[in-house]
Order: sequence, then C-alpha cells, then structure tokens
Amino acid sequence: MRTQAPTENRSGLTLIELLIVIGIIAILIGLLLPAVQKARAAAMRIESSNKLKQISLATHHYADVNKGYLPTLDGLRSQRPNPNPATVWIDLLPFVDEGNTFAQFTAKFGTNGWDSRFVIPIYVSSADPSLQHWRGFCSFAANGLVFTPNTKLQPAFSIDGMSNSISFAEHYAKCSGAAFSWAAPRGFRIRDKKPGTFNLRRASFADGEMDDVVPVTRSPPQSLGSIAGLTFQVQPRLADCDPRIPQSPHSGGMLVGVADGSVRMLSSAISPATFWGAVTPNRGEILRDW
Repeated sequence: MRTQAPTENRSGLTLIELLIVIGIIAILIGLLLPAVQKARAAAMRIESSNKLKQISLATHHYADVNKGYLPTLDGLRSQRPNPNPATVWIDLLPFVDEGNTFAQFTAKFGTNGWDSRFVIPIYVSSADPSLQHWRGFCSFAANGLVFTPNTKLQPAFSIDGMSNSISFAEHYAKCSGAAFSWAAPRGFRIRDKKPGTFNLRRASFADGEMDDVVPVTRSPPQSLGSIAGLTFQVQPRLADCDPRIPQSPHSGGMLVGVADGSVRMLSSAISPATFWGAVTPNRGEILRDW
C-alpha cells in the first residue's frame, strides 16, 4: 500500500499583506522626505553662509594690502595698483584663493571684460534656483553704497559701525531678463542659449547706475527705499524675481555679509527702515529690529 507524502507548508504574502507592506513603506518615505529636504536646505544655507563669510573677510584682507582702500564696483581709482576698470569681484579673486584665475583673467582682459569659461565656485550658491550653469555668474551682490571710489574701510563705517552695515547680500544670478556677473563692470547684452538674451550687469544692489531701488534719507535720520515697501524677496518664483532688489533662495529670510566680516540672516519681517538703514553707511539710523 502506497503512503501519501505529507504536504509541504509554504509561507508567503497574500495580495492584501503585500499591499499593506507597500503602504507602510510609502508612509515612511512620506515622513522621511520632509526631513531630508529640511536637512538639504540647512546644508545649502550653511554653504551660502560660509561663502559670504569668506567674501566678507576677503574685503578686509584686500584693504590690508591696499592702504585701507576697499575695492570698487568699477571705475578708476588712483590708489589701485592697476588703474583699469574692474569689479569688486575681480579685485577680490586673489583673496578668495582664486589667484590663478585672477592672473589668467587679467592677462586676457586687463580686468575689463567677461568670459563664460571662468568658473568661480565661491561666487555661486547651490541654492540659487536661477542657475543652469555656474560660468561667469554670481549669486551674491555687493552694496553699491559701500564699494564706491576712494573709500577706506575704517572711516566708511565710523558712524553706523561695521556691525550695523551690510556689505553683501544674496541675489539670484538670473532675474527677469537680467544676469548678474562677477566680471561685468557695466551692463551689456549677451546671447545665452538658455533661456535667451539677458542684460548682463555687474553683481550689485542699491546701485543707482543700474536702476536699482536705493535708500532715500529722511529727517530724523531714517532711510527708506526709493520705491515704498520694497526691501528684498524671499524665495520668489523666477517669473516674479525683481532685479532691482536682492533675493534669497532660503525660507524665512536672507543671508547678508556684514561689514565687520560676520554673516547675518535677516528676517523676512524686517522693517524697511531697518533694512535700508543697514544698507546705508554712516547716516546714523537706529536699527530697531536688526
């Protein structure tokens, strides 16, 4: 008589159990994704802060070796070793570990030109949503009221104080038809295949020559923007970007380089009087929510 072999018990997931497992994994990913995005945003904010710190300190190093004079937006200054037009960003290259780039660039252009082949990583932010590539562009802007001809570091902030004055701010590299370049001393047009023709200009803000919003001083000492209500933009859509004022790619506020070499995050709720008071050097404003 033949005996029947015992049936083998096989374990496995049913369709319902498989769907439950997939659902649990999806929920865990959904919970983890905001934390990953938050960590990534924090890392980019720290990166931008470190770059602004190095740029701000570089202005002090520049002044130390140039008889106290600050670099200029552009134009001639008799005290400059090379009295050719240059930008703040060109003059600072040797002081942000880009001495070789400075030598190559000045040998080709004499500090007055633009070449998209030159890449300066410290001048761009990985958080800047306007950048498709880094060549020639700048995610930061120099204060047009600080880097003026024949300005020395020490007297420049003797009234307001270095700790109450903004030297640099974040700025989208490309903004509503304008492209901000570290190498452009003046605005001119250049063809860029993506997304089209941009008006290439120097990387500055509060720059009257570039039609920016600038502070207007009232009495008692108070500075407000020449266009009421405008200070800076926080995470604007590229379509809403206003090239006349700075932009921040970070939520909650904007990073600025302060004249004493420090970096500060300005709240999006800062008052116009405080912001423009910090932009203007030596006008004696009281910064109430600084």
